[in-house]
Amino acid sequence: MINWGTCISWTAVADNQLQSGKASFIITQDQSSWIGATLSIGGIIGSMIGGKLIKSKPCLSSNELDYVGYICEKFGRKRCIQVLAGVSLTAYLFLAFAWNIWVVCVARLFMGIAVAASSTASE
Repeated sequence: MINWGTCISWTAVADNQLQSGKASFIITQDQSSWIGATLSIGGIIGSMIGGKLIKSKPCLSSNELDYVGYICEKFGRKRCIQVLAGVSLTAYLFLAFAWNIWVVCVARLFMGIAVAASSTASE
């Protein structure tokens, strides 16, 4: 869960630097709020994805195909978490080399998705 802690605490340090002009671009207070919110939005999406990763039975009727839930059973939870760690690492790299606010928001969104899905899959 170190990954979740670093995702949450990143804004405490980076927010001041991005607003003061110490970074390659400057953000406003509203943009800072969006940076913080996109992690939570990604967490909601990631929880839903993670729930489908570990589901052992299709959640829809038998007429509709929903075999996303069998990913962990087919490949294993460890493999799912490793793939999600790769998504998180990629998001961190985009965050480290971000050139505008949109890259930061998308990276934070994918961080939230990866962390929430991996914590759901690890249960």
